[in-house]
Amino acid sequence: MTRQTARRQVIRQNIFSALAVIACLVVLWIDVRTGLWSEVVVLSGIVGGLITFLLTAFVLRSTLARANARRWAPVNRLALTEFLHAIADEQRSELSRGIVVARSLTLATRDGADQPTHEELEALRTQALRDRQDLSRALSSWAEFLATNSDDDPVLLHVAQIAIQLDLVRDCAISQETSPTAENTAQLRAAIAESNGRFAALVDELQRQIRVHDEDSAASR
Repeated sequence: MTRQTARRQVIRQNIFSALAVIACLVVLWIDVRTGLWSEVVVLSGIVGGLITFLLTAFVLRSTLARANARRWAPVNRLALTEFLHAIADEQRSELSRGIVVARSLTLATRDGADQPTHEELEALRTQALRDRQDLSRALSSWAEFLATNSDDDPVLLHVAQIAIQLDLVRDCAISQETSPTAENTAQLRAAIAESNGRFAALVDELQRQIRVHDEDSAASR
């Protein structure tokens, strides 16, 4: 989520909170000026329930949510960083300096060969399995915590999509090994390209989220 989107959500929430407070003031004014609610008991009960709902949904809950988000912001940032470590290319990334290169699957073939060998396909399957396991470990550790913050939903969705795509790469590699055709080779390479694109998209999303956390932390000091 970009900072502009986050600001729009805050503005929208503030508008709803202001409308809820205005509705409460109107109800109180009517009660003081006319005594209407003492005459219509059933209607006054409905209005009272509505006012309680509005205050809870748009004022109390949002206030508690913002306070809770500020309280757990360092832990949230740690969770996002853990995902970044899980998908970064360890050989080419320098996370402490903000240099993050996403992992990528490769299908190395012999020079001039149209079809990959058994060893090359096995190496690809091993790499896909390792990447999926790294993502699964990070997800199992932090999914429950991140799910409490709707701002982190894109991260969880990207991780799930990558895991599904890695399974597809593995399945395509098995199909290629059992039936080495040009069509299966094309499908395998397309699955690899899609997986690499999803890795890069997740890196971008994580870096955006981390920047938003850092900016919000700096603004609250």
